[in-house]
Amino acid sequence: MVKPGSIAGERLSTHEVLTHISSALSTDPAQFNVMKPWIDRLVQRFEVSKRLYEFYVFRGNLFRADSHTPFRRLSLYLEFAEVAVRAYQLSGELPYLNVLLKALDTLSGVSVQLADSEQSRLAWLIVQERALVKALANKLQVRYET
Repeated sequence: MVKPGSIAGERLSTHEVLTHISSALSTDPAQFNVMKPWIDRLVQRFEVSKRLYEFYVFRGNLFRADSHTPFRRLSLYLEFAEVAVRAYQLSGELPYLNVLLKALDTLSGVSVQLADSEQSRLAWLIVQERALVKALANKLQVRYET
């Protein structure tokens, strides 16, 4: 996969990008540095809009949402949160934990709309979130109670 911004005008499926990132990170954690530009672009776009669109387009050096595509596909938010968990586990960089918290906030607000299998994924993500926050609190030597 090439770096974001190097393919002008190309339209990319968010699901395919997230699947590629997940696959790369689960097979070879050393791929994090290769995937980081993609993860960071998606994080930046989510931070700005609090939405994940089904497609993104490269225009010049900009990575933009294809705003003509839906942003309510909840499975994308689950995939994105799973990538955020892995990115934080591999890097310890707080923006990944931050975006995980925000994605889970979004998903929690619509949890009744999730299918049973998606509910299970959300539950797993919440367990991961709590473990990551607890580990961070321990690292910073601050009291954390559940």
